[in-house]
Amino acid sequence: METLLRFIATAYMLKDSRHFALFTRCMVMDYVDPYSRVAYSPDLTALPKTLLRKSLSGRNDYQSTTTEPVLKMNAVLLEEQRNTAGMSLRFELPAFATQRCYRRGCSNTGTDVTISHVLALKINSNSTSDRREVYWPPQDNQYSLRDLLRKTFHCGEVGIHLATGCNHEHDYEHKVDGESLKRLCRKVSKMACGLCLICLQDDKTDPDTCSHRHLLEQCAENDPFS
Repeated sequence: METLLRFIATAYMLKDSRHFALFTRCMVMDYVDPYSRVAYSPDLTALPKTLLRKSLSGRNDYQSTTTEPVLKMNAVLLEEQRNTAGMSLRFELPAFATQRCYRRGCSNTGTDVTISHVLALKINSNSTSDRREVYWPPQDNQYSLRDLLRKTFHCGEVGIHLATGCNHEHDYEHKVDGESLKRLCRKVSKMACGLCLICLQDDKTDPDTCSHRHLLEQCAENDPFS
């Protein structure tokens, strides 16, 4: 983690927005523990607090850039981004297990509440790890967001049973195709796109007001999770 923090601090001090987005995305995708530990960790205090950067004019005058405050502020923004992406995955997966009755004009829907267990069984069968999950995504923080997306992405097709509760259809098997799961994973991956250095330097911390989203998503595409 210390190496990644140094990369983030260096990109910030050199005003390298592309690598700043890439390295902060790695923090969102790969870091498991709370980011509050980053803000007050020995790794952060070991970083150089300032960097003497030669001015772009070429003259021998130097500017001092402070790193510690921005890294502490970033901890809050990184936590928010990781939580948003993770919750999106948890909330949207069950939506695949809801289908309307096939009879025209009937509004009844069927939901299989066991989809998280069915996904876990499929992912367990694809895994070489000794760890076996009961539900997917698991409730603990043993997996990074990258691992969650990678395992879901490669899950493949799963079959579930739906009961609409009407007289038009009996219980029927519904297939959740692998491509739908892959599209969801790509969508969540774009949400974990790292932080915009340009906006941070302008004291803009609201991601909804960022006008450089396309640049962040481009960095995310250069860091595939699968």
